[in-house]
Amino acid sequence: MYRNALPQLNDEIFLTDSGLETDLIFNEGFDLPEFAAFVLVDDERGTAALDAYFRRHADIAAQHGCGVILEAPTWRASREWGSRIGYPEAELRRVNKDAIVLLSRVRDDYLGAASPPVVISACMGPRFNAYLGEALMGEDEAEDYHAWQIGILAGTGVDLVHAMTLAYPAEAIGIARAAARAGLPAVISFSTETDGRLPDGTPLTDAFAAVDAATGGAPAYYGVNCAHPSHFESALPTGTIGARVRSVRANASRKSHAELDESTTPDAGDPIELSHDYLRLRAQHPGLCLRRLLRHRRPTRAGHRRRTPGGHWRTIGWPFARGRRSTDIGSCRCEADGGLMIRVLLAEDMRILRDMLVTTLNLEDDIKVVAQVADGTAVVPAALAERPDLAVLDIDMPGLDGLTAAAELHERLPSCRVVILTVLGRPGQLRQALAAHVSGFLVKDTPSEQLIGVLRRVAAGERVIDPKLALATLEMKESPLSEREADVLRRLAGGAEPAEIAAELFLSYGTVRNYLASAVTKVGGRNRMEAVRIATEAGWL
Repeated sequence: MYRNALPQLNDEIFLTDSGLETDLIFNEGFDLPEFAAFVLVDDERGTAALDAYFRRHADIAAQHGCGVILEAPTWRASREWGSRIGYPEAELRRVNKDAIVLLSRVRDDYLGAASPPVVISACMGPRFNAYLGEALMGEDEAEDYHAWQIGILAGTGVDLVHAMTLAYPAEAIGIARAAARAGLPAVISFSTETDGRLPDGTPLTDAFAAVDAATGGAPAYYGVNCAHPSHFESALPTGTIGARVRSVRANASRKSHAELDESTTPDAGDPIELSHDYLRLRAQHPGLCLRRLLRHRRPTRAGHRRRTPGGHWRTIGWPFARGRRSTDIGSCRCEADGGLMIRVLLAEDMRILRDMLVTTLNLEDDIKVVAQVADGTAVVPAALAERPDLAVLDIDMPGLDGLTAAAELHERLPSCRVVILTVLGRPGQLRQALAAHVSGFLVKDTPSEQLIGVLRRVAAGERVIDPKLALATLEMKESPLSEREADVLRRLAGGAEPAEIAAELFLSYGTVRNYLASAVTKVGGRNRMEAVRIATEAGWL
């Protein structure tokens, strides 16, 4: 679909996956031989886990209006690693194809004129584990070795191949040449040691330049992965070659590869520090476009110390930053360690966003998340059980939207103040929020330091509204709809047919049709559905 025109080259931010193998081991409980995820393609439970993993990332991307690059579980699906696991070439050929078919099925469910692009990438890894001093190859040998897997992938619906955790230029050159011969775009990502050099000692800039020189600039772009920003930031090139570096998939951990290989427990690193690192990298290198943040742990444990393309972070939502402690936190009920504590209920249906928020808020000395839910219908029961001081609600949730949940919460537990988080921040939503007795209303790209400050101010009794949204609301036009027209249009928006609306309101079918026609004209819509959209966005319903 995108093989001849990769959308991520347009300088837009794309979400990538967050470390497949680590997630499967530590979060899903799978045992991956040689850290090879492709074996799950042959397992019913494994295939379901892979499908859920990729859909989770595609959902997040769709929610935030950005494209997504899905990396197939083929990092270890080459002949060397297949033989170590016991997979003959015929079976490896099949699983490479089946892995792309799995991603194609996922992509098919997200296709649409208004949908952000979903790019299918085949993740490739090095032949040997260069971090552990295993054998290195020359350029020709590397090309011959990787051409086998690339040739199989070229016959599938994959958009590109992405070689990750490469440790020396010669193997990258071979992969780039093999991909060019097969007519596949290739991305080359190196990993670095703490000094910004490749494990073989090559400076990062020299590695990129060597591949470009040897292949005539064949790679679509370059990247860095499986290293902390502090390891490679000063080594990132500038100028012409720097503009070719467009992907950063960093480790959260500051540890070296040797230290990580010796670790028996995962190192989650510092998420707040890393978010600042990413923001700084983006400012210094605007071409970096593969930068969305998802928390992930380094994949190391006793018995499983194999290199992975995962263990990464991607930026998503807002940049999380540590908020300054405020002594003015009002009269919150709960005391902990001798100080007042703001007890928070968090409602967010996207699990990764919810986990990130919980982690960020719990880092504050005076804030504690006492309940978290993923469905709007669970807000009030959880609040009644935990009696929080604040409820932070996503405006769009399954079961019950945030505004309706806020209104019910005010009725059942008026002592709990509500802060609404929204992606779009429409003026009409703010009016509805105020009617629901909401005390705070913020867009989701609000910096976390500001969000934390707002929570403290709301807990102290203030009402805090995003200033741009407040101004837009003041400038918003009054509704042109009569009360009856708004009622009819509201019911239509809820899925009722005109005949059903007529019965519900004890009106004739013709009268309802006339109200709808009048409403369409007044709001400037071309049809009923467009009138619903316009009126909803304006807050007239």
